[in-house]
Amino acid sequence: MTKAVYIAQLPKQEQEEIAAKLKAILVAEGLSEIEVFRAVKDAMDSKIADVIHLFDDK
Repeated sequence: MTKAVYIAQLPKQEQEEIAAKLKAILVAEGLSEIEVFRAVKDAMDSKIADVIHLFDDK
């Protein structure tokens, strides 16, 4: 069994890079500012494995 790694456990710079990429994707999808804020906040509390698929082919 592998240990789950959460985004919040990554170095601050990596967290910021993930947040910026996610924000760009969500803005491009047309989400409102508050929806983007909430989604990025939720993602920062997620396991890396749960959000990594969002960056495939991006």
